[in-house]
Parts: sequence; C-alpha cells; structure tokens
Amino acid sequence: LMDDGPDLFEQEDNFGIVRTEAAGYAPKLAYFALRRLAQWLGPDWAFVPVPPAVLETEIKPLPQNQDNWQKPVVEPHLTITEPQAYWFRVGNDWITFVWRAGRNDGEYQAPLGRIVWENAPLPIFMEALDLVTGQPVEVNILEEGSMLVVDNVPVGGAPIGIRWREKSKLHSIKKMSLHKI
Repeated sequence: LMDDGPDLFEQEDNFGIVRTEAAGYAPKLAYFALRRLAQWLGPDWAFVPVPPAVLETEIKPLPQNQDNWQKPVVEPHLTITEPQAYWFRVGNDWITFVWRAGRNDGEYQAPLGRIVWENAPLPIFMEALDLVTGQPVEVNILEEGSMLVVDNVPVGGAPIGIRWREKSKLHSIKKMSLHKI
C-alpha cells in the first residue's frame, strides 16, 4: 500500500495510498477517502446489484481549438470514463458512492448530477460527505409524491458518499456523526 519510490513524476512510484518510508509513510488523499468509505460501510454491508435510483448527469467536453495543448489525451487502456454510482445496504441505511471515473484533469468544475429515486421510502433523512476532504456536501432534496430527487450532486474525481435512512427508523438508531477524520 506504500508508494514504490519518491519521484512524483515517475508513474510507477505513485500507486500507494501512503508515501515511502523516507516520507514518513504520510497518508495520501486516497488513504483518507478509503478510511471514510470503510467507516461508513463497517463490517456488515451488502452490495446492491440493482440500484433503487438512477444517477443522471451530463458531462460537457471542454471547447477545443487548434492548439495542441487543448486536444484530449487518448488513453487506450482507460475504459471506464463515465460517472459511477454504487449502492450498498448497511442495516436500515442505503449508502451510495458517486464519482466520475477516468481522467480528471481539473480544467473544469465537476459536473453536477441528480439522483432520481422512484418509489423512495419517504420521508427520508439524507447526508452527503466528500470522502476525500471529510466535509459535508450541500445538495438539494425534493420529494414529489413517492419520488425523491437529489440535485446538485458533485460528480467529479473526489468520491461523494450519500447515506439515506427512512425517518421512521431514525429514533431507534443512534445519531450519525459527520466528524472530520
């Protein structure tokens, strides 16, 4: 899990989630994201192969002209480049992790997506967290009949965790914490 070497410009040196011994095994951003993900899932989670909701987003390519520096990088080995959403059950909670796979070059602001949940168990409590920074993420929640729409979900390189719980089940479970790690 440690980087193979100290050269930040050598791609083979940088696959770890912590830096080398010489760098004091300093944690990298992926370390914190994985730690928060593991804390949210805990030991008793189940993957949900058929998600109860759909992530909708539109990714607009950057405008291009004839300058070489603006041409998109062709990466034949990079096959997953679309927004991703994976769902899990942890007790009474639904947990979703959302991010955009592929190259995130930082030349544009992360697109905003929306999650549409038909026949959602309403009313519902929801919290969203940036797994890299540990900061809460503000999203808009709209309940329309039995449909739940969550707008302004960032779909970028930093994974977002979303926890859903039926409000009727809140009283029997201790309050969830968003403490910063």
